[in-house]
Amino acid sequence: MTHDAEAAAEVDPWGIQTHWIDAHDEPQVVPEGILQSLREIISERPDDLDEVAPIVTRPGHDPGLGRVEVECELGGVRRIDGVLPEDFPLGYHTVRAADGNRRGLIVSPGRCWLPQGWRAWGWTVQLYAARSRRSWGIGDLRDLKTLREWSQTIGAGFLLVNPLHAVAPVQPQEDSPYLPVTRRFRNPIYLCVDDVAAEADVDVAELSQQGLALNDDPVIDRDAVWTLKREALSRVFAARGDGDGFDTWVDEQGSSLHDFAVWCALAEDNGPDWREWQQPLQDPRSGAVSRFAADHAQAVAFHTWLQWQLDRQLREASSGITVLQDLPIGVGGGGADAWAWQELLARDVAIGAPPDLFNTAGQDWGSPPLIPWRLRESGYRHSWRRSAPPWATVAGYGSTT
Repeated sequence: MTHDAEAAAEVDPWGIQTHWIDAHDEPQVVPEGILQSLREIISERPDDLDEVAPIVTRPGHDPGLGRVEVECELGGVRRIDGVLPEDFPLGYHTVRAADGNRRGLIVSPGRCWLPQGWRAWGWTVQLYAARSRRSWGIGDLRDLKTLREWSQTIGAGFLLVNPLHAVAPVQPQEDSPYLPVTRRFRNPIYLCVDDVAAEADVDVAELSQQGLALNDDPVIDRDAVWTLKREALSRVFAARGDGDGFDTWVDEQGSSLHDFAVWCALAEDNGPDWREWQQPLQDPRSGAVSRFAADHAQAVAFHTWLQWQLDRQLREASSGITVLQDLPIGVGGGGADAWAWQELLARDVAIGAPPDLFNTAGQDWGSPPLIPWRLRESGYRHSWRRSAPPWATVAGYGSTT
């Protein structure tokens, strides 16, 4: 490693990289004032973090726990003594110590899967732009299914689509798929409303004609699309409610889906940025939020139902071929994930990029970064679709069911 590369790799006790190499291969130093501001926001990690944080390991390695029992994520108990067996299941598990304490054990493959002798070609598709004659002004999951079926007939092995993550259910709709309010749930603007209505035997023909007319506009009008789709979907939900399998699916998602649906209902009433809401509503665990959810149970159920419909349509659209979804680097600071994970994010900081040959002023991507030590202390719960693991300990973010 060269001296410049070594300097660029330096990090301070807060985990901040203090040097970087610019587009001209010149070493740069982060100004001390910026470092100090970041350190104050991040704050110092607890001295006992290594003793309480989950252990990350892989099969065939010794996590240093000795003889213990492990409650596996998908059920069952495994007893280990030293090295993890090669057949030990991957996932987020819980170690039961003799004194009753519980600690996380995260078992990963240790490396990314590398295809051996596997080659395939496929398309990159901006789904919103892949609209058909049957679309309501924007490409939808039925269009994705059509693309997938056609691609299979000519030998494609995959489709790569833009991020499909949810934005705030208000107007104006966020245009960029790279600044969602969540990376866990999806955007109902991509639902094929005709299919949802047909399955429920609800007539939305009038709205469908208005949606089809939006295809004549050369520019995608997300606000007009969402206005029509929301009205149609609301009619279907009001007429038919949940549907077979809905309750079971909701139970499988855990509390995170409920939190997201509550945020959506709150955003419709209070605006898309939780930081501008009344103070009691800014805390997802407050009594005010619980009362709001109870008083707006139908709205919460509607946003939950939308995610169920999205899950069903995406499964059908991607059946039989690998469909890859691009992933945004972060989420909007006023959105649902930032509301739910306030303790894990660095407020008043935005992810971006330094100046380069194409963006001489640098880039501000608008997403708050995760704080590494808080993320570790929480048991990496940001990756959990369900509720927090039972050994997560960040204040206000313990186990919920």
